[in-house]
Amino acid sequence: MKLTRWNIYKDMLYRLWKCDPHVIKMMLLEIVISVIEGFIAVLLPAAIIQFITRTQDWTILVLQILGLFAVYGLFSMWHVYLATRNSMQYVIPRQKLFILPVAKKVQELTYSYYETKPAQEKLENGIRALNMNMEGAEGVYHNTVIVFSAIFSLILYAVFISRIGLPILLALLCISFLHYGIYEKCYALYLKKDEEKAENYSKSRYFNSLSQKSAKGKDIRLYQMQDLLKTKMQENNDILVQKTIAASKYKGWIAQTDVILGFIRDGITYGYLIYLMMHGMIEMSSFVLYIGIVISYGQRFTALTAEIAKLHSNLDLTKRTYEFEMDKNVINQDGKKVIAPFDIVFENVSFRYPESEKYVLKNFNLHFTAGEKLALVGVNGAGKTTIVKLLSGLYTPTSGRILVNGIDLKEINKEDYFGKLGIVFQEIDLFSMTVGENISCMHEEDYD
Repeated sequence: MKLTRWNIYKDMLYRLWKCDPHVIKMMLLEIVISVIEGFIAVLLPAAIIQFITRTQDWTILVLQILGLFAVYGLFSMWHVYLATRNSMQYVIPRQKLFILPVAKKVQELTYSYYETKPAQEKLENGIRALNMNMEGAEGVYHNTVIVFSAIFSLILYAVFISRIGLPILLALLCISFLHYGIYEKCYALYLKKDEEKAENYSKSRYFNSLSQKSAKGKDIRLYQMQDLLKTKMQENNDILVQKTIAASKYKGWIAQTDVILGFIRDGITYGYLIYLMMHGMIEMSSFVLYIGIVISYGQRFTALTAEIAKLHSNLDLTKRTYEFEMDKNVINQDGKKVIAPFDIVFENVSFRYPESEKYVLKNFNLHFTAGEKLALVGVNGAGKTTIVKLLSGLYTPTSGRILVNGIDLKEINKEDYFGKLGIVFQEIDLFSMTVGENISCMHEEDYD
């Protein structure tokens, strides 16, 4: 699938429909009720004025006004209920449709690629689309309701505005499209600047993880690294603040555009309506009605412009998640399966890290016999951990090959192979589970 905004949007709606059609139905209901409630709010003042000027019986007048407020109140309560209820209905689909696939993808990536800076930045950007309720993947669904509510409302208002003259409708449309063009351009510049913060967010998360691990605190105090780390954290935070300020100026331009074009739009329409009323071409109730429609038109179009920009932003954020899901640097899951016990042979294995010219291992040969107990001993940086990661299939040799029961490790099904290995590295994280579950990474009923 080509990752255009439109293709991503269609796929997200399709995924949501397949996950839970009821969510889509509730979105449609909220859109309909929002449009009706907004239009009743516009009609209410004009209807009251018309009732007052044309009704002689006070009893009938009171009943008419109470009836209007009852209908408006009913739709308002319904709208509030749906907006509140629907605000949290996308959480579970976000987890099922995006968070779980990303977590699975992380486990499928080749470890040597996963450790690289490009992979970490891609993961960081992909995760950013999944961490919030109103932004990223979930934000797209929230934006959809507001965008379509605004579109249907604007169509309804445009029909009424056209009744007082096509020129005024054309003027409003021209101002609206100019507003949208400026907003879209400024928001694109804002997003471009905002993307530059990914590296700094990654560094902040790293510093936060350091500060939360008591074992790291011992090393920091032992080697008196407090001042160095504090300086590095402050430098990163300062850069992050500077980038945030640089991006925020474009939002300032958007706010100024809203004010200026809103003033021009209201000036044109108010002046035209006053002219019509002064010349007896419309009644007071119609004047109030059209004023309300113009105000609502402006509010709805401003909301539509902002939401479309947010929708584009959230689709661009979610595009990063799709890019991460589609990353092809994955382990071999279609290879041959091997049966334990393992006989492992390193044949002239050389290894160096990506973007490094220095070899950690050069023409290394070693034979691990099945059932043998072997200790790897050496100074720091000698390559002990690298050998274990090569043996486990986390790293791929730069040259040479590793044979497992006579089969090249590159040709082996890595998922099956990983399931038959038990490795505990220097840096460990204990989950809030039993010791057995932590060691086996299985449910209690699945291990002995």
